[in-house]
Amino acid sequence: MKINFDPKTWLILVVSGIAIFLLFFYFYDSSGHKRLIKNLEQRSEELEEKREQLKQEVEFYKLEAKQDSIEAAKYQFKIDSINKVIALKDIQIQILRGDLQVQKDKKKETEKKIENLTKNPIKREGDLLIESLKEKTTKK
Repeated sequence: MKINFDPKTWLILVVSGIAIFLLFFYFYDSSGHKRLIKNLEQRSEELEEKREQLKQEVEFYKLEAKQDSIEAAKYQFKIDSINKVIALKDIQIQILRGDLQVQKDKKKETEKKIENLTKNPIKREGDLLIESLKEKTTKK
């Protein structure tokens, strides 16, 4: 089967082919790509700006973290010094409790001596009595 076209048909086919070819380039010409490239460049610039903002935020938070760690170190130093003072005061309390116990023991001994002297007063006779009276009168 052989297809024979007359010159008019050939002309219509060639013109139709050229028209399709031109339409193809019209819809897919470089301006479409240029718009796409322009959109991508704009998106890239927006992302760059966002990156810069994020970098600044990161730097801000790094500085804030350093300041917080310095504050934490200050408070830790204060806590440590207060703990040392508390430890020293605990030692002083233990020493004072020991001294208090010693004083209570001395008080009990003194009370026993007083009670013993009130029940059994010292009896002095003779020279001991005279010496005792002399001591008491010369002290005043």
